[in-house]
Amino acid sequence: MSRSLIIIPARLAAIRLPGKLLLDIAGKTMLQHCWELAVSADIGEVHIATEDDAIEQAALGFGASVLRTATHTSGTARIAAAVGELQLADSDLVINLQGDEPLLPVALIRQLHDFARRDLERTATKPAAAFSVCTPLQEHAQLLDPNQVKVVLDHAQRALLFTRAAIPWVATPESTATAHASAATQRIIEQEVVYLHHGLYAYPAATLRQWHTLPPGRLEQLESLEQLRLLENGRAIAMLVSTMDAVTLTRLRGVDSAADLQRVRALMSEFMPSSPHRTGQH
Repeated sequence: MSRSLIIIPARLAAIRLPGKLLLDIAGKTMLQHCWELAVSADIGEVHIATEDDAIEQAALGFGASVLRTATHTSGTARIAAAVGELQLADSDLVINLQGDEPLLPVALIRQLHDFARRDLERTATKPAAAFSVCTPLQEHAQLLDPNQVKVVLDHAQRALLFTRAAIPWVATPESTATAHASAATQRIIEQEVVYLHHGLYAYPAATLRQWHTLPPGRLEQLESLEQLRLLENGRAIAMLVSTMDAVTLTRLRGVDSAADLQRVRALMSEFMPSSPHRTGQH
């Protein structure tokens, strides 16, 4: 029977908030909160993959399993390297959980896991190379925000493109530079032709073993979106369109800046002592 497991890629280096994974949130490091989310998802073993001594010492201190890696430029590359230390079958499923998302709903992790398992069983002859999560676009500001990645899907819910840009362009006789500003954006939202991407992934172990053999894509490098490497190399990414509210998920998004850290600390204080995000109530 195929195994399922979660790997959290972790490193101290961060451009906007260095050392963020070891910063304190409600008496625990951000990394420990994410590890506890992974454990509470109860889908299999949980590992932290890191190149840093400080990360390793902190993780061992709260009881985590640690896989040491060399320096890598992305979380997926780090997980791919860590998989080499584990005896995994090609069909074993690896969840990539970011170490800077301490408020991610546990229910979303479980939903993605179950979605990926169903897809692998249903399309065993040509399964997707990866699985991820999106929610329908709900606000004009989301469309224009380059920090909120958009994705468009085909009829089989495979990703066609991930981008930071505002897409699609709505062609009308009066199309202008403000075409996305009002009516056009409303059409995009009502017809659900573009979705917000949420950076939670699941990979068959076979994909991760091949990761380092895939050449980086031009779009991947321009947009700084590592998932584009798969699309640019002809690999499919199956998307779970989650029923969870996109605005709520945006509110619970991860930590990239000092302002994000303040937001998460405030929200965590709301959730304590009981944390509904851990039981999937969001």
